[in-house]
Amino acid sequence: MEAGEAVEQTLLSMARAVSTGDFETWRSFWHPNAREFAPNTPPAVGRTNLLYRAEAWFEEWAHDMVIHCDEVHVAGSWAFASGSLTLRSVSRREKQAQLLAGQFLAVLTEQRDGRWLMYRYCYNSCVPLAGERCSP
Repeated sequence: MEAGEAVEQTLLSMARAVSTGDFETWRSFWHPNAREFAPNTPPAVGRTNLLYRAEAWFEEWAHDMVIHCDEVHVAGSWAFASGSLTLRSVSRREKQAQLLAGQFLAVLTEQRDGRWLMYRYCYNSCVPLAGERCSP
């Protein structure tokens, strides 16, 4: 498989793990020095912090995540990808729903075994918070 395809498959597999609630698989896609930049939250610095924050998210919410890669570029053992994402989350307790629809930018690094791991991941949402407008 070509490197660009492998990077895209990594992102699609991550989204599938979110949608199936497979925390163990999802965690395997993150580099130890990963950082995640999510809307309205401080950055998650390092895989340990990122996983700590995400574990409750997996337990408390059911998700349906779709990622579409618009571009993937590979330079040696580094790659970046960008595209769109949608994430519908439903609380397991209150049965309330949240929708995130936006764009992402991911930086991945290739490991010696050929796997691509998420090194940086940032995303936004064009779904406005209560009382806000989202500009195109």
